[in-house]
Formats: sequence, structure tokens, C-alpha cells
Amino acid sequence: MNAATNMEILGGFIGILAVISVIIKLGFTYYICRSGQAYEAALQGKKSGSSQKSQG
Repeated sequence: MNAATNMEILGGFIGILAVISVIIKLGFTYYICRSGQAYEAALQGKKSGSSQKSQG
């Protein structure tokens, strides 16, 4: 009886960990995509800004 309840608790814990890991992966991927786009936009802004400075 005690072993069965321990296995159920362990199984539920593993299930919760699996769900959390999936959420973390999705959030991490979303964060990388967003930060990557922001980084590219910042690079483009720096390039255009430097070209404007050289022209001016």
C-alpha cells in the first residue's frame, strides 16, 4: 500500500516536471526568438544610424 502510494506520488511528480519542462522549453524558445528579433532590429538601427552619421 505504501509503495503504491509512493509510486503514484512519484508518477504525478514526474508528470508535473514534464509539463513544467515543456512550458520552460516553449517560453525559452519564444524568448530567444523575441530577443533575436530585437537584436537584429538593434543591429539594423545601429547600421542605419552610423550611415546617417557618415552622410551627415
